[in-house]
Amino acid sequence: MPVQVPSLEENLGVSSLLITRGPGQGGPAADAMFSFGGTSLPPRADSRFAQSESLWYFIEVANPADAAKVTLEPRLRRGGEPLAGLPPFPAVLQPIGSKRYLAGVELPLSSLVPGDYVLYLTVRDGDSQDPPSVLRRADFQIVR
Repeated sequence: MPVQVPSLEENLGVSSLLITRGPGQGGPAADAMFSFGGTSLPPRADSRFAQSESLWYFIEVANPADAAKVTLEPRLRRGGEPLAGLPPFPAVLQPIGSKRYLAGVELPLSSLVPGDYVLYLTVRDGDSQDPPSVLRRADFQIVR
């Protein structure tokens, strides 16, 4: 899957949604492509997780109008049907460069049954009536 890297030329740039087992320590052995500010976020290549694991999802946000007002709204679907969603919540962006930020959220999987899932994440830039937004998607599977 190609990974989108946000451009600073866009009003709101949002990377692909990366899913991983969780953040790790960056260093010489870590792949520089998936290292952000000293943290390694290697994506789960097969997108398969055990119920005992947590899925972490990460995005890079570039050029937000106000980094403190960026919100995330995740929605989870299984078999094409809505399963769960959360109201928008603050992204808690961590700076990783000039006008570039990283956000990561943990999704515990213990309450979900094995199967195929789709995670949709809406990223909104601000709290105005109709803020700019970007939708990202990641497919994953829970196995026994």
